[in-house]
Amino acid sequence: MNLRLLTRASFCTKNTPLPIQRSLKLDSNIQEFKQKYSEISSSEEISDNVSLAGRIIGIRKANKNIHFLDLSSNGTKVQAKIDKRVSEGILGKDLDRGDIISLQGNPGRTRAGELSLIATNCALLSKCHHNMPMMNYTHTQTLKDAELRFQKRYLDSICNPKVHELFLGRAKIIKSMRHFLESKGYLEVETPLLNSQASGALARPFKTRANELKADLELRIAPELYLKQLIIGGFEKVYEIGKVFRNEGIDTTHNPEFTTCEFYQAYADYETMMELTEEMLNYIVTDIFDTSKITIQKNTSKKEKQKDPQLIEIDFSKPFQRYDVLEEIENYCNEKIDLEDPDLRLKLEGLLYEAFPNKYQENMNEKQLFDKLIEGIIEPKCTQPSYIIHHPSIMSPLAKTSERNPLISERFELFINSMEVINAYTEENDHQAQSASFAKQKELQESHSDDDEILQTDDSYLKAMSYGMPPTGGCGIGIDRLCMLLFNQASIREVILFPMFRSSVLKPTK
Repeated sequence: MNLRLLTRASFCTKNTPLPIQRSLKLDSNIQEFKQKYSEISSSEEISDNVSLAGRIIGIRKANKNIHFLDLSSNGTKVQAKIDKRVSEGILGKDLDRGDIISLQGNPGRTRAGELSLIATNCALLSKCHHNMPMMNYTHTQTLKDAELRFQKRYLDSICNPKVHELFLGRAKIIKSMRHFLESKGYLEVETPLLNSQASGALARPFKTRANELKADLELRIAPELYLKQLIIGGFEKVYEIGKVFRNEGIDTTHNPEFTTCEFYQAYADYETMMELTEEMLNYIVTDIFDTSKITIQKNTSKKEKQKDPQLIEIDFSKPFQRYDVLEEIENYCNEKIDLEDPDLRLKLEGLLYEAFPNKYQENMNEKQLFDKLIEGIIEPKCTQPSYIIHHPSIMSPLAKTSERNPLISERFELFINSMEVINAYTEENDHQAQSASFAKQKELQESHSDDDEILQTDDSYLKAMSYGMPPTGGCGIGIDRLCMLLFNQASIREVILFPMFRSSVLKPTK
């Protein structure tokens, strides 16, 4: 059945369609209109000549003379009442659901009590030439095909008003984050997206080519090393919110292009960053929700979610739980771990194979083995905001090692609902120690070429460090994952306006 035939405005009084109007000046938008005239009583009409514009999302015929339009703009809808006895020629025969129009008229309420624009004039601004999916402004999602939603986000935002709510919320999170950091004296800066060599994180970069320079370049995987060069240069508190790019898999928590906030503070350490993180998250959550507690769905397997979805309350007001990496692994496996043991890799292989055989793969290095043990043992405990601290230094090549044990790092990861949201540490500020750490990473790469997450040596950063770097605490927040968490979304694609996804329409690379 052709939906356009069902929604065509057959109540018109002209045989020719309205001409498309080229320019427009509005005195208010739909949201302002609803706020300004919210106190109008039932059956009342005020003689204010108001103009509104938006997309038609519904057309209803009350009788042969009275018709109603639902007009939508910026995630808000309002009703317009048309009486053809007083608005002769207002609508053309080809005005359909999906068209964008402007209306002039008086604000009022119908006898049913709904705030409406009693229209006296209309202009067509843009014609919709497609059969529009059904649109409504309840919390029901009307466009459900995931690939269609993300491939045509404009259509998704027309049909699903929750998209507007979600991205207004995302903007509020970023605004609140900025406000908090700037209230603490941090300066917002911008650093390059294109680098001769991407470094600052354990990830594989995207590569490109600068024709004018005749040089290969890489998209940044983190702004970290540039921000720390600013710390070296005397900017004692800096932060950046921006895109990073990692040539990695796509799943519910990973998108190759995502947004981070990284901030660095001179004369601070990872303990300082932990205190600041707790304060900042509590501030953001309270600022947005007027409470430090949110209720979300527990992160479980897809089958468990379908069978028995569990709601949990996350509390951002309490001091966050801390889990020490080695202590937790030793307690779980009932084995003492000696980081200086020459057979450490073989021992870790045995522990992982025995505890989590599904996570085991041959030829994993110590870094990968520790990562899988943490994933299996500690991460499931982190429902409430929890710090995983003191990773082995081989996992944290840019972090300063602990004074009590030089084989572990002054690092923490923040997990909430078993999902990593923040990674932070005391930055290594010793030039020679950092150089040795880069060399270790190179050895790892040579012995395990299949490990994509190897930190590349950055000679320009080492050169900057040789001028002297103050003790520094640094922190990186995944903004997309924070949005997922706070707005109870199961997939990262829901909180990115234009996410990357696999599609049959994408041409395969040769």
